[in-house]
Amino acid sequence: MNLFIFGNPMSGSHSGQLQINQIVEACTKHSIHFKLFQTQRAGELPELLEKHLPERNEHTKVVIIGGDGTLNEALQYLKQHHLIVPLSYLPAGTGNDFSREMNLIHDAEQFVMNLQTAPTVDLEFLSYHEKYSDKSGVALNSLGFGIDAAICELNQHQRQAVLESNGIKKASYLTPILKAFREREEFDAIITLNSSESFSVTQNLLVGAFNHSYFGGGIRFVPTAKQGNHSFEIVIARKVSAFTILKAFPFILTNGTHFKHFPNNLQKYNCTSARIQINEPIKAQTDGEFIIYDKVDLNISLEYYPFIVTYIQQK
Repeated sequence: MNLFIFGNPMSGSHSGQLQINQIVEACTKHSIHFKLFQTQRAGELPELLEKHLPERNEHTKVVIIGGDGTLNEALQYLKQHHLIVPLSYLPAGTGNDFSREMNLIHDAEQFVMNLQTAPTVDLEFLSYHEKYSDKSGVALNSLGFGIDAAICELNQHQRQAVLESNGIKKASYLTPILKAFREREEFDAIITLNSSESFSVTQNLLVGAFNHSYFGGGIRFVPTAKQGNHSFEIVIARKVSAFTILKAFPFILTNGTHFKHFPNNLQKYNCTSARIQINEPIKAQTDGEFIIYDKVDLNISLEYYPFIVTYIQQK
């Protein structure tokens, strides 16, 4: 076994660099041959993959080190170029919802020791195309419109402030959530599930597609959405007041029965494909990365990619 390690040292407020240092130390300790390729700027990972993947042989295992966004970037490049290269992943981000759902190893030495015999599975992910912008992409965790995107936008500003302060400032998940809710803008949408009849939903706070249960750095928001379900969940939050959030939050944080207790405000639909239409400018997020659309006609489907799973323990 030899490793091609593609690492993002800036992920997770520089925790990526720590993970990179530790996997290098582990490989050296156990005499595992490796090549290390580190990104130096945003958007460089596809360039490194294009340049170095052709150098691998049948004994090479490809390792991605970074946050959910780094893994998303790698998967998107491979899918767009029709390359089948099983990926393994050593988490180093701040939210790490994907690794939390998959129960992945975070310890670099344990990761390296398990990699040789780790199973390869068909990883389920969301593939999407937006008509007006002609933008295509993938989502490992979720993609959404409304307040979750506003929270992602504020989180990006907050992370930048932390970086610029050289770590003097501390990031808080609660502050962006409260600010996003105060500044919320409701919107209408048309939803189509599995190419069947469409329906309209109004006064929405959130419309999103969830590939697994976790959201926002560890909140188990959609308990029925699971990796391996062979489906995903379209989730709608509408007519949500501050009082509703206060009442629902204990259920979200404890037993996950918030959809049952608030059926007029929270709805979810299981599907394998979906279409979301929004006829106004709207904030959106994909695996925590923020974007604004002028209007939306988005088609989503479930696809699969080989993934080497280094479990903490067998699920």
